[in-house]
Amino acid sequence: MELSFIHTADIHLCKNFDNISLSMKERELRRNELWEVFEKIIDLSMENEAKYLFIAGDLICSKYAKLKDYQKIQEKLSFLKDTKIIIVTGNNDPLNELSYYNIIDWPPNVHIIKEKNKLEKIEIEEDNIVIYGLSLEEYNPEFKINEVLDVEINEEKINILVLHGGKEKENHPLHIDFEKLNKFDYCALGHFHHHTEIKEHIVYPGTPEPLDYSEEGKRGVVMGKVGKDILFKIFIPLSKRKFITKEIYMQKDYTKEKILDIIKFSGDIESLSKDYYRIILKGELNKDIKIDLIKKEAEKYFRHVEFVEEFDYALDLYKIERENENNLIGRYINETGKITTKPLKLQKSILLGIEELSKEKVDY
Repeated sequence: MELSFIHTADIHLCKNFDNISLSMKERELRRNELWEVFEKIIDLSMENEAKYLFIAGDLICSKYAKLKDYQKIQEKLSFLKDTKIIIVTGNNDPLNELSYYNIIDWPPNVHIIKEKNKLEKIEIEEDNIVIYGLSLEEYNPEFKINEVLDVEINEEKINILVLHGGKEKENHPLHIDFEKLNKFDYCALGHFHHHTEIKEHIVYPGTPEPLDYSEEGKRGVVMGKVGKDILFKIFIPLSKRKFITKEIYMQKDYTKEKILDIIKFSGDIESLSKDYYRIILKGELNKDIKIDLIKKEAEKYFRHVEFVEEFDYALDLYKIERENENNLIGRYINETGKITTKPLKLQKSILLGIEELSKEKVDY
């Protein structure tokens, strides 16, 4: 027997996106797009007649969610009448006494794993399958998820593990020794936000829609079929947008026009019009070029762009000091020190000081 499934995790519905520089309007748009990708997952399950949908934690950010948001999840999942849905909670939607997970009237095909200190066991005889899962509650440094994985299984059954954790340091509560998972036929994991196969049967799908600039590349879900000694799976990209980081290396002889051209051709027209870009400016910049003017001009070519300045100004302070040894500019440079390699903020202050003093150069 082979059972079809879709595996997702870390959707983070209702996330507030306060960790990136988005406008309030843009944050609201991203929150709506998280709901859109959730609906895509439901549609994908229906279109492919998935027997199971595994949601491995952090479906929603409970800190920012309201009861109506959980009711909306229930409403969306109610369309999957022929799919058995297994949900475990993660560190961002922990299952505690006050959790809205406990008060929603979930459809009969939706099973919220309620065990928090040991693996819950769900046997479905008609499919010859046993599903093991555990939901997380509030952070507890004494809890070790690794310690609950020592369970005996029936090797004649299809054994599935649904869990939120792993990819952490050994002393972390969510650390998993992946060797303990070899007995399962498929491990539907969540918590690590990048699509990763620890082993063929131990899989993180990653976030289906990226949440910040640390989540580049394709985003989606895992779809497959599992049986005894049979596993087939593919990754299905679903995300509407991408977070893209580009590094621009400038040289001191680059003109304003050349730098602007390099920035605005950081991606193709379609990507620039819909994705989120972070441009890291590196290398050396001519001291006479106003980088803020370039950044402002570049913004009109992007849907969203932010800049990180990691460059140095091409400053020969020794030369400038010698040329101005008898005026305030020379004295100013002397007092700021003669080291040419300085933090960018100090370089900017030196340039500003030189510019102001140049307006009324006074010999002494």
